[in-house]
Amino acid sequence: MGGVTFGAALDALEQATGRETLWGTCQFIAPAFAGRDFVIETEELVQGRNLSQAAARVRDEETTVIEVRAALGARPEAASMPFARMPDVAKPEDCEPKPVGDDASPGNLFSQFERRLAQESDAEGRECLWFRAVDDPPLSTALLAIYADHMPGAVRLTRGSTSLDCTLRFASLRPSRWVLAETRMEAVGPRLFHSSMNLFAEDGTLLAVASETGVLPRASRNELQEKTP
Repeated sequence: MGGVTFGAALDALEQATGRETLWGTCQFIAPAFAGRDFVIETEELVQGRNLSQAAARVRDEETTVIEVRAALGARPEAASMPFARMPDVAKPEDCEPKPVGDDASPGNLFSQFERRLAQESDAEGRECLWFRAVDDPPLSTALLAIYADHMPGAVRLTRGSTSLDCTLRFASLRPSRWVLAETRMEAVGPRLFHSSMNLFAEDGTLLAVASETGVLPRASRNELQEKTP
């Protein structure tokens, strides 16, 4: 999953610079196959008093899997003013689990997360989904990168899509056992989708905003072509 490699690259950049990620974007270049060893190369492009601009590359032998650009540094202690508000949805314990279908198998990525569906509408291109890591690790930029890469699964037409990129802008890393991902499909078709996501802590704190573009699966492209006059 691209979100795993993106999260690993952001974690490597945080370790290399000693600073927290403020913003990160990645381009998915090649698939990352299970059972392979990967090398993460980091480079601090600019180091300022409070901020660093940095880059990372994830490689499988000679193949580059993803490339990442990021800004890292101190967050001012001044009071924040997030304008995005968490939607009015049921608590995770009151929501039904979201089926994973054929994607789940013992020990794979989907088995490591609990997902509870709060709202969904294919007609509106919108989904609200609660996430919780089964082992309850501390909330991190890497974990949010994995959640953010679930955007293609929000509506039927985009499920099975191939992600081309992902961008994350971090607002807060307040501890939260559950994270609500509010996904909106901004545009779909004829070959691509563009989407955005807000990630919230259980208390309504905005954690991050994300965006992604991907290539639709062939079945969805055929369906859209059949609907075109």
